[in-house]
Amino acid sequence: MTAKFQHRNLPHLLLMAREALLDQFRPILREYGLTEQQWRIIRVLIDAGPLPLKEIVAHCQIFGSSLTGIITRMESQTYVRRVPHPDDGRITLISLTPKARKLVETMQPLIDATYATLEARLGQARMSALVAMLDETLVQLDHPAQESPKAASSAAD
Repeated sequence: MTAKFQHRNLPHLLLMAREALLDQFRPILREYGLTEQQWRIIRVLIDAGPLPLKEIVAHCQIFGSSLTGIITRMESQTYVRRVPHPDDGRITLISLTPKARKLVETMQPLIDATYATLEARLGQARMSALVAMLDETLVQLDHPAQESPKAASSAAD
């Protein structure tokens, strides 16, 4: 007799939902020659500003060993640069370059349009509820959502 689980496979469902959502954005990333990991890094740095590698690892959920190579490639593409921390010379921050910021400005209308399409398909209330539930779930599981200070203050308004 094969054991039957009492619950749906939540991690698998979340993974499938992640892939379905990313499928909406992948054509834009391909058009601009970015990998998903590079876009995650750019989004985090746009929202949070320059960060040390350790914080990028936490925000982007990319292993440190992989992140080092990705950052090196992004440096060679002149999307990021390493800058000294203003208060602690032992820490190096990763900062976006003007080229990366211009790329974001170019991509932003396409990204926003994709979110608008998602909201039209799923409904704005469902989208808001989904984000809220995911944030709450992460907090309850002692894995706080990696929200930027700017986004947190906007949410409080």
